[in-house]
Amino acid sequence: MRSQNTQIIANIELDRDSHISLRRQLADALASAISDGQLPAGMRLPSTRTLSLDLGVSRNTAVYAYEFLRAAGYLEITGAIGAVVSPNFLLHGTGAARTAPAAIDCSPQGEQATADLLRDRPFAMTATNPAGFPHAIWGSLCRTSEKLLSLTSRSLAEPGLQEARRALSVHLRLSRGLKCQPEQIVIVNNAMQAMLLLSLFCGNQGEVWVENPGAAMSAPVFELSGLKALPVSVDENGLSVANGRKLSLQPRLIYTTAVSQYPLGISMKPARRMELIEFAEIAGAFILERDHAGDLIYNAQPSATLCGQDKRGRVIFLSDFENFLSPALNFAYLVVPPALTSDLSRLATAFGACPPDWALHALASFIKQGHYNVLVRKVRRYCKSRRDTLIQQLVPSLPPGCVLSAAASGRHIVLRLPEGFSDVDASRILHEQAGLYATPLSSFYARPQGVSGLVLEFAGFGQASLITACNALSSSLRESFLTAPSSSDLSSDGLPLPGSPLADMISLA
Repeated sequence: MRSQNTQIIANIELDRDSHISLRRQLADALASAISDGQLPAGMRLPSTRTLSLDLGVSRNTAVYAYEFLRAAGYLEITGAIGAVVSPNFLLHGTGAARTAPAAIDCSPQGEQATADLLRDRPFAMTATNPAGFPHAIWGSLCRTSEKLLSLTSRSLAEPGLQEARRALSVHLRLSRGLKCQPEQIVIVNNAMQAMLLLSLFCGNQGEVWVENPGAAMSAPVFELSGLKALPVSVDENGLSVANGRKLSLQPRLIYTTAVSQYPLGISMKPARRMELIEFAEIAGAFILERDHAGDLIYNAQPSATLCGQDKRGRVIFLSDFENFLSPALNFAYLVVPPALTSDLSRLATAFGACPPDWALHALASFIKQGHYNVLVRKVRRYCKSRRDTLIQQLVPSLPPGCVLSAAASGRHIVLRLPEGFSDVDASRILHEQAGLYATPLSSFYARPQGVSGLVLEFAGFGQASLITACNALSSSLRESFLTAPSSSDLSSDGLPLPGSPLADMISLA
């Protein structure tokens, strides 16, 4: 006979006609049951195989739901026991000792926007792996690593870390042309943690240049440690050193996304790269190069990293696996100049920023055995097809003055709106008319700049839903502009002209 708790799970109802994916419906239903106290702390949940059979869904759907809830802190998952409701989750459980939290008022618009961002709706920025993560392979590698390290001599210091460093060193040399020694790699739990560590390393005083746009997201991280963030404008060549000089001649740190500026997608030009490195050496500053797109690059020959071109020991490279690994496994790593390796490694250890050694050993095996490269190729194909769909659907129907930016890497594309048209209004109208949420480009700036655009995420969504969303966006913009669509880059049949930037973009391998 089923227990009451198990029956609660078996009775979960999923709407197969809903635009919300089954995996997200399942994750939401389990989260609600935990928050409401129906599934108490410490309760062991059914295996993914049992759950999938009970609910009539694929096992991948059940695996995703459990992984999503683990990343959110609802569940703890171990190899021996399986999935258990986390004893440390603050919202679960009911009883005499539980005190209801005070109500927090939120506007209806805020509640709706938040709810939409948590759903699988096109254009919304999301951190999920769009092409699926090989959970079975990863789980097998983790079990093997745990057993292996339990038998390893304790005289060997962090064998998993050493293996991961070697694997990443080889991967960076082969895939990005970045040559470094394994000892130069510092691995932490996520990119934000790496940024905080570097802020602490620079001290609680001084200034940091941050790219604008992008400053609205990066500045608060650096300011947590007491650094003063200075938004520096970005032009067609990348971060403007001339603008930065006007703000500060001696920053402690310079934050840039040189390969693919986030969110504009601009690659920093060679002359600007050299100018930035020379300035950093004169000013005694270090450059933190954030690699937002990671290995999600569509060009056959990706742009070189700033770190790979640095001969003066001024650039620190930061990347992660956000676009490929499960959200619960988003390791990040720094490639630091040899002079800083020891200090930053000790700082990471002191603050508990290092992932478990068995997890790093599993990561090294995942890379060395070729699983990561297979996943990268799969995600690239998936995302490129979505990018091309978005371009082909939007370009023929956009009103005059609307321009799609290049998207040679990453998960999103920027749609520029005509001068004087509010991107905040455009986002609001799109939400009201179609229930979609496109992030205003102006929200990436530290302060109003007079820019107008929409940041459109294309990864992680089905082709059909993406086409429907593109049609809704085009219709919304046409109604707002009250003009017929046209474009100099279009042929008579409404497709990009050969040789135009958009045609070149779609033809990228």
